[in-house]
Amino acid sequence: MLLPIRSPSDQNAPLCWDLRFQPCITALTIGPDQGKSPRLEKVTLLEAFERAEEITAVVHDSPGAQMALYELLLGLCAATGVHPRTAAQHRQWVTDRHPLTAIADQLRTEDFDGLLDLTHPEHPFAQNALLRPHLAHGYGPAQLELERAGDYVLLFDHVHLHDGEPVPIEDAFHALLAQHAYGLGGRVMAKTSWFGSAFTYAAVGRLAGRIRTLALGDSLADTLRLNLTPCADGGRFNYSWTRGRPRRTFSGPDAKKTHTPDGPADLHSTLGRSVLLSARADEIGRVVVDKVLMGAGELLEPTPDSLQDAAMNGDKPLQASEKKALWRDAHALYAAATPSAKGSDLFSRLVRLNRPVRLWSVGLIAENRNVTGWVSDTFPFHGAHHQQLRRAAHDGAAWAALLAGAATTAAAVARDVAYPNARPEERAKLLTRFDPAADLWARFAEPFHTLLDAISAGADAAKARAAFAAAAVTATRTALGERLRSLPRTGSALEAAARAQARLESELTKTKHPLEITEAATMDTAPPSTTPAPHTAAPTPESQERAAATGPRALGHWLAGLIRRHDRELLGQLQRPKRPPRLQAWTLAGNFAPTDSARDAYELTAHLFARYHAALPWQDPRRLYGSGDLGRTLRRIGTPGGYGPADPGCHRLFERLCTPGALPRQHLAHAIDRLRALDRIPPSWAQLADDLAAFTSHDDHVQHTWACSFFTPNSPTRQGVTTPCTATSTSTR
Repeated sequence: MLLPIRSPSDQNAPLCWDLRFQPCITALTIGPDQGKSPRLEKVTLLEAFERAEEITAVVHDSPGAQMALYELLLGLCAATGVHPRTAAQHRQWVTDRHPLTAIADQLRTEDFDGLLDLTHPEHPFAQNALLRPHLAHGYGPAQLELERAGDYVLLFDHVHLHDGEPVPIEDAFHALLAQHAYGLGGRVMAKTSWFGSAFTYAAVGRLAGRIRTLALGDSLADTLRLNLTPCADGGRFNYSWTRGRPRRTFSGPDAKKTHTPDGPADLHSTLGRSVLLSARADEIGRVVVDKVLMGAGELLEPTPDSLQDAAMNGDKPLQASEKKALWRDAHALYAAATPSAKGSDLFSRLVRLNRPVRLWSVGLIAENRNVTGWVSDTFPFHGAHHQQLRRAAHDGAAWAALLAGAATTAAAVARDVAYPNARPEERAKLLTRFDPAADLWARFAEPFHTLLDAISAGADAAKARAAFAAAAVTATRTALGERLRSLPRTGSALEAAARAQARLESELTKTKHPLEITEAATMDTAPPSTTPAPHTAAPTPESQERAAATGPRALGHWLAGLIRRHDRELLGQLQRPKRPPRLQAWTLAGNFAPTDSARDAYELTAHLFARYHAALPWQDPRRLYGSGDLGRTLRRIGTPGGYGPADPGCHRLFERLCTPGALPRQHLAHAIDRLRALDRIPPSWAQLADDLAAFTSHDDHVQHTWACSFFTPNSPTRQGVTTPCTATSTSTR
């Protein structure tokens, strides 16, 4: 909705932008004729209170401005006397849904005429009219917007604030409220000669240094009732700097004078800045702001009432941090809910209501007075389950930190294996390349909130905690795997990935870890496929016979049968190279492939089987069927000085097998020949056929599996891995 348009004939008329009658708040509404489809609409201040039961929430692009709008509404509730007097009355108001329309009725009276007018010539709302003689020195409205003003230390460089583009007065109003609540300390664009040197040094806003938490109900009215502070007297509302009680001076002994709020109305409307807006009507009659003057404002004396919603971190209120997600400190919110406090703060009142609400927390992220953004998050709260919520929030954050540390440890292993000779100054950068810990916190957020939602809804806490642990473990494994993909497809890189993943599994399954983490790490956490199985007809005896006649197991049985029948003719054909004319044995081996693309892999497997059993075939089932994949098999090669990776020749052979590109047939043949020469158990021929069929030049999945078996055969990632060979296959050297 556009701002009010003034006709050209009214250009010289005095401006009047009264919040009571101008659409100044964006509301999310669900009307009776809208079904369940919400919509956004602009409402006036009177409409906000009159339709409070219909409005779901107040919305704004900036979390700080959105919170400041709620502060304004709460302050007006206290200023009009529409607020509970005791904690018991507060519970009754929330339970009985006490109406708030009386606030709108009072605001309509002439007692409030001019008090909520942003353009009033004598006492403009939330502004300091004493700045009017100096308005010619004003700058663009960019300095009002915390996100645009940026670094308050560098305000002597006015270039970024010279933006002369006017903004609608509605946007300036929202930024003005956020500035009063969240403005940062430091030099502001004001001259010492105006009011004194103290006027040029703004203090930190009352909400800028901590997390502000609001209890959200199912409507705007419900939200306001939940957050109203019970008190005998609501106090005086700060409509403007020049109206009401005496204000701070900026020179002399009162320059550092602090103000103690006399009630919620005073607290919610604190003027943290001295601000004056220069408003005018543009060419089409809309009211815009093109200049702003801003200086220091009130200095508040901290009181217990000013920390009604504060979650404490030690002896200080919880603060926003760019390096730490807000949900990691959610347990502090639940810890603040203590029934013994007798309803003296927000959380203690909520715990007695015994109903579900949502806690919305907002904080300003600023490093060295440089605004970098906002942190905003919501958490479920239920008085009947607040102890379980506290434990779940504490344990969930602790488990997330544990998993992030495990990922960092595994990443260090990958770095040391892949780059063993890295210089000390390079090691930190290389660790950053492989360490997914920084990304993991974002991945943990969704399962963490799911955990809290489930407990708040009364679900089984043990199952909810186990589900979070499983999701977090899966996220950790996935994140590390994604980072390790940056390694080149070489033997040493595959070794680094295999050892890193093995180290991660070792870290996850430590007995000292919480039971939920170890159980999640030892179970299959892969999510079930969500793709519905295609509809197929019931299998017929003929189709079952065809299925049994193809595949890797059928190939393995057929190859073993050649030895048992002493079929030297077919074995001899398989030992010869594959070249025209096509021999019968090669064709028979290829016929076991379930697809045409797998024929070559099955034929190659049969050839390697024949090479292994050349001249002196073994009847031992372990050699007929083989055991393990190729990586585990190569660990059987070596000398008493070392086997597998400990044998230099075997290590070089594995690296040649993992060379990027096409399937290394000659190296496969060399590996089989060495196994035969050393009288070692061959790989499972069925598994080998399956691996070779899945081998591609652009995907190293098969090689990675071989690397895990070769370098880390006893890691948890390899436990329980079965091969499609017969039950008689065993893993022996």
